[in-house]
Amino acid sequence: MPVVLRRLIFLLFIVSGFCGLLYQVIWIRLAYASFGVITPVMSVVISIFMLGLLLGSAAGGPLVKKLVRRFGKSSIFFYGLAEIGIGLGAFCVPKIFLLEQWRLLSFGGMDSTGYLFISAIAIAAALLPWCVLMGFTYPFMMNFVKESDHAETASFSFLYLANVIGAMAGALLTAGILIELFGFMNTLAIAAVCNFIIAAVAVAIAGKYPVASKAAAYVEEPHESEAGAKGPKGFFIPFLLFASGFAALCMEIIWTRNFTVILRTAVYSYAALLSTYLLATWIGSYLYRKHLSKARTIPIETLLGAAALFSLLPLVMNDPRLPFKGTLMVLLSITPFCGALGYLTPQLIDRYSKGSPTAAGWAYAVNTFGCILGPLFASYLFLAFWGVKASLLVLSLLMLACFTMYCHTSKTFKGWPMSFAGLFIALFSAGCFFNDTYEEFFHLHYKNEMRRDYAATITSMGTTRSDKILRVNGICMTIMTPITQFMAHLPLAYCEQPPTSALVICFGMGTTFRSLVSWDVNTTAVELIPSVPKEFGYFWPDADSVMSNPKAEVVIDDGRRFLMRTDKKFDVITIDPPPPLVAAGSSLLYSTEMYALVKRRLKEGGIFQIWLPWTQKEDEQTRSAMARSLSLSFPYVKVSGSIENWGNHFFASMKPIPRLSAAEIIARMPPKARRDLLTWCPAGMTLEKYMLAMLSKEIPLSSVLSSNQTAMITDARPFNEYFLVRGLTGRSKNPILMRVINKFKIQ
Repeated sequence: MPVVLRRLIFLLFIVSGFCGLLYQVIWIRLAYASFGVITPVMSVVISIFMLGLLLGSAAGGPLVKKLVRRFGKSSIFFYGLAEIGIGLGAFCVPKIFLLEQWRLLSFGGMDSTGYLFISAIAIAAALLPWCVLMGFTYPFMMNFVKESDHAETASFSFLYLANVIGAMAGALLTAGILIELFGFMNTLAIAAVCNFIIAAVAVAIAGKYPVASKAAAYVEEPHESEAGAKGPKGFFIPFLLFASGFAALCMEIIWTRNFTVILRTAVYSYAALLSTYLLATWIGSYLYRKHLSKARTIPIETLLGAAALFSLLPLVMNDPRLPFKGTLMVLLSITPFCGALGYLTPQLIDRYSKGSPTAAGWAYAVNTFGCILGPLFASYLFLAFWGVKASLLVLSLLMLACFTMYCHTSKTFKGWPMSFAGLFIALFSAGCFFNDTYEEFFHLHYKNEMRRDYAATITSMGTTRSDKILRVNGICMTIMTPITQFMAHLPLAYCEQPPTSALVICFGMGTTFRSLVSWDVNTTAVELIPSVPKEFGYFWPDADSVMSNPKAEVVIDDGRRFLMRTDKKFDVITIDPPPPLVAAGSSLLYSTEMYALVKRRLKEGGIFQIWLPWTQKEDEQTRSAMARSLSLSFPYVKVSGSIENWGNHFFASMKPIPRLSAAEIIARMPPKARRDLLTWCPAGMTLEKYMLAMLSKEIPLSSVLSSNQTAMITDARPFNEYFLVRGLTGRSKNPILMRVINKFKIQ
């Protein structure tokens, strides 16, 4: 094959890999909007993505040969057609998601088995066709390489390296730059254009390198691959591919939950983890290709032993009690394991297939099958029942089993089994008996309760009002504060007519829910994480009596889904979004589309309250964008500081919000509600003075709106979640850089 053609193919696969990860990142985020911001949704998207690759890679080899023989076109021509189909998916998937989310409303809350199962089917229907086309790309291009050079036996690793390089760039650029500059839809369009350019180049190559009659009649002989071989190569290579894929993707989900405390909840956290995973895989694949060119590759046995050892590093190196901890330590700890698999996977597939597109496609499909099951097992079994520590230990034992079985059957390995056994036992023992995880740290060292479910790990801490904390995956979500009481009492008091119903989205400690119930109105609380309402009693001794109130109801669901599927209307809808302001998925509660749903479920003259956990450390443009989205959705908006002088209450309505004195508000409150508000009233202060102090925090809406900034928060433009470019622009002193950034930024 000419060098120029070889380099061009490598470049095509880099761009193809870039588009593939771009789609995965955005599809996960769009799936959150349609099906709920929970770990199983991410797991299902990743698994369906991998399922498509499995089906495409397994069927692609035989299919492309039939197409070549029937139409007399080169394999790269059909590769181009597959890229066109992938590009079309960029425009189809968002529309399919929107259609399916409405069809799934009848299946109840998100904690129901029916909804979780049907939503997985819906995600599969939306994503699978395009992912299958992605799976076709490997065997289609491998067949073209075989047409051009029958002696080529390592084409898979060649394409795999290019694909991983592109995938890493896709993960970094999509989350770090493209979404912030262009939004979801425009970024998808950019990827689609890239797919179409790839297709055009592929068709042009097909015209210049038409299929020869010999290539068209080419039929693989059994000796060309080791698919039928006996011994470790025939049996263990598929098993190793499955086990390594299963362990890698399972660990990725587990790392995501365990390292939330360090990486935080911003969208860049998952992007950093994924990019590190892909970078290490790229390095491993590059070293394999370099060693292969010198015919001196690292033995499979050595790689398996190293992978088993390295799988324990994320557990051993990230004990919260160690003096060295942080983002760099987290990312370094996963790099050796990912690098070992980056070397091992293409080597196994090359050795198994020897350049055969059909055998390589089948082997890659086996690896992908493991990648499909990994996220599902991680979300629904390992994390829900075993937790982070036990899950990582079990997966390390799986890698140990792979090493042991291969050593037992291999006749060439004479390395260091005893040395390895000693190292593994030492690391495993440290992980099992001495190391803590971030998930369990607070549970082990503080007075608390801990619960796990498919959505998150919940830790309730503290003994008094001043030190009680609710943590989700180690992150502090809320504290015992009167701010959450005012989220209930003020909007109810502002209602035009005596209120009879209220809705709170985000249960937290249950303080707002409890305050709403004190008004003796029909109160519904919607919470995303099943374990959170179960901790109500930890924070409030009267939780059982509140929950037994016939007018009180708790629903496990995504807040937006509930608003779409309920036919009830409420006098008050109050939301307390999880901090921080830049938390991944939080824009779904601050977007204009969310406010449109709220307006549909408010009674005439009803009041909507939303809390903004804003501090001076955060971006003022973000607060302005949130306020602008709200003011464009509601004609009447009132803004107030909090009783504890941080964050802002926003009150909105379709009718004028009355200006009431402290005495008038208190007069509207039932006696039980007054007692509730007095719970944390400062000693010596009357309820009227307490309410007057709160009313004095009101500020004009114009004070939180930037006059020279037009950005707002929509589902397609999650302004608050993506801020790297904005931060770079604000801090940069380089006028050329700022001019370039602003030129391409779309408001």
